Amino acid sequence: MELDLQIGELDLNDIGEWPILAKLGVVVGLMVLVIGGVFYFDTQPQLQSWSSSFAEQATELKKFEEAQKTAAQLEQYKQQLEEMKNQFKDMRKRLPSKTEIAPLLVSVSKEGLNAGLEFELFKPQAEVPKKDFYEKSIDIKVIGTFHQFGVFVSQLAALQRIVTIHNVTITPRDKKLEMSAIIKTYRYSEK
Repeated sequence: MELDLQIGELDLNDIGEWPILAKLGVVVGLMVLVIGGVFYFDTQPQLQSWSSSFAEQATELKKFEEAQKTAAQLEQYKQQLEEMKNQFKDMRKRLPSKTEIAPLLVSVSKEGLNAGLEFELFKPQAEVPKKDFYEKSIDIKVIGTFHQFGVFVSQLAALQRIVTIHNVTITPRDKKLEMSAIIKTYRYSEK
């Protein structure tokens, strides 16, 4: 067997006469080409598809597990919703009705007088409609001591209805203090 055979000396029309190593080289080369083609055109797309399917499956599994956790807590969520509805009803009861605004204003001024404050300004504003409620503001200016202001604010917080204090400014005035503020109360909109 002669290994010095040049590739140019091989006759394509007479492959049967080629040396065994040349025949083996052609067969191995064709096998590599066929296997490479099958891998490139068939197997590789299948692997990519499998990989994306696996990732999608993992995402769906995670969504399912989260949904399962939520479903397992459904009764607890229903109880929380019921509690929130009850709290909302209680809070709504603390909002004055239209007929209760005037007595609430009287209560606010009475609490200030009970605290020993001297009113310089008590000016109710028109109701302002908001999304689900109406807001009623009262501009006040009172004269007193810091302790009297604290008593007044505490008494407002203890009222049966919701009352908030905004834009509080305290300035010295003679031997006392002057407090300017906006007191707000809210009325539920029946819409």
